[in-house]
Amino acid sequence: SVQARLDDRIVGGSFSNSAVYLWAISLKKAQEGQLLFNTTWTPPSDWAAGQVSLTWQATSDQSEEGILVLSVKETRQNCAFSVETGKYLWTTDPRDALDFYTMGTAGTSARAINQIYDGKFYTGSYAGILYCYDATSGELLWSYTANNPYAAGANWGNWPLYPCFIAGGMIYIRH
Repeated sequence: SVQARLDDRIVGGSFSNSAVYLWAISLKKAQEGQLLFNTTWTPPSDWAAGQVSLTWQATSDQSEEGILVLSVKETRQNCAFSVETGKYLWTTDPRDALDFYTMGTAGTSARAINQIYDGKFYTGSYAGILYCYDATSGELLWSYTANNPYAAGANWGNWPLYPCFIAGGMIYIRH
């Protein structure tokens, strides 16, 4: 399940490989407790057939143009939903195979490796690639690979890296 308190609402829900349920309740003065949306999204049929694992990855701080992001571990993809309407927005292309190891990370540790800021979704990876997606469209805007010159094998050639926080127009990463 997922729950996030935003500037003017609480967004919650649950998800499985057969459905994503999202709802929101208003926190606005004189509208407290009012149901803003209650949606159900049916994912692609291969999710159920493939027994995929879903985890919550990130939620915007603001409801206006905000998103909630889930990860699909087995396909190494992210899916975004609007926190204004609860509607499905986009799914990323599959990421590097090594990302399988970090896409199952949920809860507070997920917030440490995924950031949403200024209309962009940033996510890091075990494969050593930092991705920046447009939060509205899901388009990959850029990626950065942290090459490891000391790696002993081709499969482990990059430093795993993750966004920690964003301040002063810079994104701070760790590995």
